[in-house]
Amino acid sequence: MAVDVHGEHSCSPDGQRRRAFGVSIVLFMVLAGGAAAAALVLGHAGRNPGRLAGNAELSAADQDSTFVRVRGLTDDGAVDLGAQPKGLTKDYTIRVSNPSRSAPIRIDRITSSCGCTAARGAPMTLEPGEAADIPVTIALPSNQSDWGVSIALHLDSGTRQAIPIRFSLPSPFPGRVTRAPTGQPTRIPVDALYQTLLDDVEVFPLGSTDPIPSRISPGGDAIEIGEIPSTTRALEIVVTTNGGSGAPSRFTERVSIHSEH
Repeated sequence: MAVDVHGEHSCSPDGQRRRAFGVSIVLFMVLAGGAAAAALVLGHAGRNPGRLAGNAELSAADQDSTFVRVRGLTDDGAVDLGAQPKGLTKDYTIRVSNPSRSAPIRIDRITSSCGCTAARGAPMTLEPGEAADIPVTIALPSNQSDWGVSIALHLDSGTRQAIPIRFSLPSPFPGRVTRAPTGQPTRIPVDALYQTLLDDVEVFPLGSTDPIPSRISPGGDAIEIGEIPSTTRALEIVVTTNGGSGAPSRFTERVSIHSEH
């Protein structure tokens, strides 16, 4: 996912990437409930897109500059949050710091690439060596599988530095399951990302408004569905999540049904 460094109202994954020098940025993902945090730690990125590319140390001249320097990007120029649950609104924190040894840096404002993302904290001035946290709230879509946004810091030097952020949005269910033998419930596994988030499910044969009896298993690791009509080739599952630390969400997923012969 790249960033459009000219426009500020596009959620398109196509655009331009730009890196400069001056402010170090480390993104920490704040997990639901505040129980833990996964830090995107600076280091040398390998083939794993979730690891971050390191940057060479600043020279003495660079350390006295006031240009933006972004750290914490993957090799292809984005911050990768990995898999996230569909439909939720989640809070993250971007930590910014000034590596200069002499010059303060002022962040006049912070913008995002679409209305689904809100970043706060500006204006702020970072003295040499000082760090600060910028709260960012992202409303994750429920109708996408891969998605991304960007945050831009606007500095008093006139520099605009875009920070691409991307993530994947997996379905709670596999795309295809095998119909259970007559008289037995069909069991559809639930992705681990959603096992503590499911509040309710409603299951319908594709194109029908007549629900099939169903329930979430006691452990939350599957949904169990009553007898599926023999002519049904796909199900529509209406999912309601509890929202984790954010607002609840409701969306529909489609699962194909395979019959063993």
